[in-house]
Amino acid sequence: MLDEFVIKGPNGEHQCVVTAPASMSLSDAREASDTRLFQLPVARAVAAQLIQVVAFLHSRGIVHSDIHLGNILLHFSKSIDNFYPTSSTHNTVGRIARLLCATTFEGFALTPDWMTKEHVTVLGRLLPEWWEKWDAHLQWFNEDGTRNHWELGSPWAERFEKFVQKPRRECGMEEVGNEEKAALFTMLKTMLVFIPGERLTAEEALEAQWMKEWALPELERMRKMR
Repeated sequence: MLDEFVIKGPNGEHQCVVTAPASMSLSDAREASDTRLFQLPVARAVAAQLIQVVAFLHSRGIVHSDIHLGNILLHFSKSIDNFYPTSSTHNTVGRIARLLCATTFEGFALTPDWMTKEHVTVLGRLLPEWWEKWDAHLQWFNEDGTRNHWELGSPWAERFEKFVQKPRRECGMEEVGNEEKAALFTMLKTMLVFIPGERLTAEEALEAQWMKEWALPELERMRKMR
C-alpha cells in the first residue's frame, strides 16, 4: 500500500487505499485469452495468493464483500514466460475459477428455486428444516434427496470433467491429477457447506491439504523464479 485517505460523501465515509498499478484483472485476462485456461502452476499460485489475501483481511477484521474476477488484479513478473511457457502454443491466461469452482453451479437468469436446485445437486440434500420449507424441491428431487428430473444438471465430478479437465485435454495442457482433484474437492466442499459457521475459514483453508501440497509450494517456487 502506497497511501490511504478517506472520502466523505452523502453515503458516509469511505476508506480508500492507493496501491501500485496492476496489469489487468482476471476478467480482462479471460477475455484476452484464446483458451480461458491457466497453466496449472499459475492457477495454483494465483489461488494460493487469493486465499492468503482473504485470510489476512479477515485477521484485520475486514470483510471483502465483492470478490469477483474483475476485482482480482494481476501484477506480471518481469518474465512473462511464467505465464506463457515456451513449450505451449496456446495463450494460457484465463480465470482461476476454471480451476476452482466458478463452474460448480450452472444456469442463466437464475431463480431462487433454480439456484437452490443447483446447490442440492452439488452439495447434497438441504438440512431437514430447510428441505421442508422449500416447496419446489419435488420438481427435481425425491423426498430422500435423490434426483428425479432430466433437467437436474450434472454432479460435481461430471462438471469438473466437462469444464476443467476436458478443455485442458483438448488444448494439450496438463490436467488435474486424481490425488490433487480429491484434495481440491475436499477443500471446496468444506468452504461451501450450508451452515456459515461450519464452513472452512480462509485461515483454515491455508492448512488444507490442497494448499499445503500443491498451491503454496507452487507459489513459493514462482517467487524464487523472479
